[in-house]
Amino acid sequence: MENRGMSQVELSERTGLAKETINEIIKAKAPITPESALKFERVFRQPAEYWLNPESLYRGALACDAEHSHLESEVAWLEKLPIAKDVNRIGPSLKFQPTRLLYLWG
Repeated sequence: MENRGMSQVELSERTGLAKETINEIIKAKAPITPESALKFERVFRQPAEYWLNPESLYRGALACDAEHSHLESEVAWLEKLPIAKDVNRIGPSLKFQPTRLLYLWG
């Protein structure tokens, strides 16, 4: 945007999106929606997919991080499972990887 000499205010005017929305998208606090991607397509002459694909990957990564953080906070349940001794035998490092354990033991 800046390399095209366009300010957030100008982008807001050209897309019809609120200045606050543009600012939140730039700071990754708000997602690029299909509607905003179409507006960006018109302004920047880049297909909507150009905007949506990275957005989808980013939001997916955030979801994975959130799930991993949640699972990390639930590690205590491992000690209650009958497989706790197996986990320690296989490798103590597994104890700290609840996502891998869920793949192994569902």
